[in-house]
Amino acid sequence: MFGNNRLFKLLRDTLGPRAHLLSRLRTNAVLYGLSVHTPGVSGRPHKYGARLGNAAQLAAPRQEYAQSYTLKLYGRTRTVSAVDQLVILKTLRCQVRVVWIFRKTQWLPLVIIDLTLTVAQVI
Repeated sequence: MFGNNRLFKLLRDTLGPRAHLLSRLRTNAVLYGLSVHTPGVSGRPHKYGARLGNAAQLAAPRQEYAQSYTLKLYGRTRTVSAVDQLVILKTLRCQVRVVWIFRKTQWLPLVIIDLTLTVAQVI
């Protein structure tokens, strides 16, 4: 199941601000950059920054910046490459961290609301 605002809103209404969401991100989910507030400009600042593209379009360029992590996964020590980026999702209406995990022949995007976790903790 993919995380969306309907699920996240239900969690927040039930558990309050201590609820955090860690979910797989749809590959066609559109990601937006963080909004930049320019002082001296009248009006409400933008909620969303520039459109970056979807998760699949951003995976290939990010792979060259991926760092290797040696982690205990599924009972074995495995090496995975991963890279993260702070973005805004319109489906969740908040700032999130997207972590792209690269294996030999496949990749997986994860989205997390808790911005304090490291990439290794997310994996």
